[in-house]
Amino acid sequence: MKRDEIYRGLVRGAIDSGLSSIDERPSLWPDIQEKIKGEKKMKKKISTALVFALAAMLALTGAALATGLDVFGQVREKMADEISYERLGLLEETAATVGRTFRFAAPAAVDAQEPQNDRERLMLAQHDFTADLTIDQIYCDGRKLYYSFTFSSDDIGIEAGKGKPTGFETWDEHPGERFGESLHIALSRKTEEEAVRYLSSQESAYIVENYLFCADSVTLEDGTELQIIDSGYFALDDSHYMGYREYLLPDGYQAGDEVRFVITMMGTTSVFYQDETGVYANDIFQRECMVSVIASASVSQSLNTYSSVVKTGEYEALAELYISDVDISGCVKITGPEEWIKAWEPCDDEEEFERRWNGSDFVKDYKLIVNGEFECTGYMLGVFRRDETSYTLDLRYDLPEGEIDSLELIPIRRQSGETPEESIAVQCGEPQP
Repeated sequence: MKRDEIYRGLVRGAIDSGLSSIDERPSLWPDIQEKIKGEKKMKKKISTALVFALAAMLALTGAALATGLDVFGQVREKMADEISYERLGLLEETAATVGRTFRFAAPAAVDAQEPQNDRERLMLAQHDFTADLTIDQIYCDGRKLYYSFTFSSDDIGIEAGKGKPTGFETWDEHPGERFGESLHIALSRKTEEEAVRYLSSQESAYIVENYLFCADSVTLEDGTELQIIDSGYFALDDSHYMGYREYLLPDGYQAGDEVRFVITMMGTTSVFYQDETGVYANDIFQRECMVSVIASASVSQSLNTYSSVVKTGEYEALAELYISDVDISGCVKITGPEEWIKAWEPCDDEEEFERRWNGSDFVKDYKLIVNGEFECTGYMLGVFRRDETSYTLDLRYDLPEGEIDSLELIPIRRQSGETPEESIAVQCGEPQP
């Protein structure tokens, strides 16, 4: 674990309107529960796009950049085994080059007083945080928004001091531990190793980590929250990283429309104190130091939409598929038995979840066949919409080469597996409006 739960909880609490929790993402529960059952017991962790993004970024540190590639292409080279690989290659070719840089600067402190302790000093310093975000490439097909970016800040880094930091009334206590065992910083392994060596060389000392980042949470200019679909990152060094993000847009956008969206910078300060009794942690986050900018994207004319429906004696499935320049995506709304709907509800009781998840033969995914013979690589993104009578599977597949004449979605049931007799056929002639 590259970041302690106290840090995750702090960030989640600050931007809970922007990052979905497990309870708000019922589609995550099946995977989480199956992993818990298949592996050793784990502490319950908060699942947010931010945590996954940080983990991906930290796993890739400071390697040389691929020559001649924009950001989508560079991230692709770093994610050769990832499911995003083919799509990133098409985005590298298709996305418009923007190259616009936004400057983030935290607002000045109001009625600032001379700091009386370390905590007040660190809080005041957050009002001096600055960062640069460059939007390198953008692609928008009217249903989804993609952008690649480079983020940098000279304020990212660590400082060290002797003795116990003052002004903190409570600490997250880890008695008997040493820093680097269960508590970590968000920066590179090399920087953490330097912090470990420093704290180990002192009887009583601390390190302070300042970390700035762009929140995965993005809204439209009117405040509508966008559902994040995918993201990837890699670090150039502790102060610079690049990556991409993909969001699902609300219905209604047409070719030529402008999508204006809000990107927010956040900053946190983490304090780690170590003495002979153990390690102690604390975090500082101030909502008033968050800074937002507005970026924009133009909707392309490349999205083709197709739909079809299948009714069986047990359920109805309404499919909508969208063919863009970079992938095939869509959704299938399934109206069926009550136990099918309940299988996707979040549940803290593992035995109850087991009963729901294994108690019925519901449709859990779809395989896509193109032109009657070619199986597309793809996966189910999640269940983001659910009501009392239906649930909707959001799907994505790699875009095949050549002309697409027909699509066939073959349902995959929880117990029966593939059921071709219930497949949804889509003829790809003239796209539907």
